[in-house]
Amino acid sequence: LEYEPKRPDGAPLTLSKGEIGVFTSREPYVVRSQDPEHPIAVYSYMTGCSWQQALLSDGDPEVVGVIPAEQYLDRYVFFADPTYPNSQIVVVRSREEGKEFAPVTLDCAGTLDGWTPVGTSGKYEAARVRLVQQTVPQKVGAGTCGAGRHEITSRGPFGVTVWGTGSAASYGYPGGSAIRKLNSVETVIR
Repeated sequence: LEYEPKRPDGAPLTLSKGEIGVFTSREPYVVRSQDPEHPIAVYSYMTGCSWQQALLSDGDPEVVGVIPAEQYLDRYVFFADPTYPNSQIVVVRSREEGKEFAPVTLDCAGTLDGWTPVGTSGKYEAARVRLVQQTVPQKVGAGTCGAGRHEITSRGPFGVTVWGTGSAASYGYPGGSAIRKLNSVETVIR
């Protein structure tokens, strides 16, 4: 496995078929296998508020699938749950070869800013947008965002993950993904 900008502490360098690697990272990173014929699945795990090293005083354990950049879309409709006091999105945009990053527009905020590089290739950038904090809708860009239905669009590919937390409670999900064949590997179920 290759990591950008560096391998997180405890992250595996190799995985055999069916093997799982578990590690903790507070920094964003890019991971890839040697080629499409050696696919990996990546999941994000929120530890919850009871974990001694937790950064937050709220939340509950949950698992969210990380969408491969090859399955990013250019439009998502998502819902921020109004029963949670805190909701945010994490947006990762991908730069197509030879092109600039395309602007990403959130219905309640306008064009997003505050992008930070992910990895060292210059191919990915991420932005975190807080929609609601302690039940208060948040000022974002040219508007105010809150809970409920939202639409986010771009001329380029990007992914969005929606997160919400409360007292010992949380939710998280990818905003969607394309269904594209990424390799010719066939899964055998026994």
